[in-house]
Amino acid sequence: MKNIDVEKLNQLREERGFAIREVAEISGVPMSSCSKIFAGLNDNPTLDTLKKLAKTLNCIVDDFLVQEKEYYSDRKTAELAEQIFEKPELKILLDASRDLNVSDLKAVTEIVNKIKGAK
Repeated sequence: MKNIDVEKLNQLREERGFAIREVAEISGVPMSSCSKIFAGLNDNPTLDTLKKLAKTLNCIVDDFLVQEKEYYSDRKTAELAEQIFEKPELKILLDASRDLNVSDLKAVTEIVNKIKGAK
C-alpha cells in the first residue's frame, strides 16, 4: 500500500505521545514491522496491520493514507464507507436502495428499525 502518508502517521503517533515501541506493544504489530512502516520502508503492510495501528492511534486508516482528492465530506461518512467495505451485506442493501426516492427510503428505514426493534 504505497499511499501511506508516513508524515501524517508519525504526526498522529506523536500527538498521542507514543514511541514506536509503544505502538508496537499496544497494537500487537511486531516492532520490526512498526519501525519499517513508520520509517516509510514498508510500502505493503496488510489492511489488518493498518487497522491495528489506526485503533492504537484512535483514528481510522483513511486518516493516514495519501488522498489524491477528498472522498468524504466528514469523518462519519468515512466510517460508514469503511463499514460498507467490510460488510458486503451492507453493500447489497445500499445497491438495492440506490434508485429509491426519499419517501421510499423513509419506508425502508422504518422497516429496518422495526426489524432491529424485534430482535
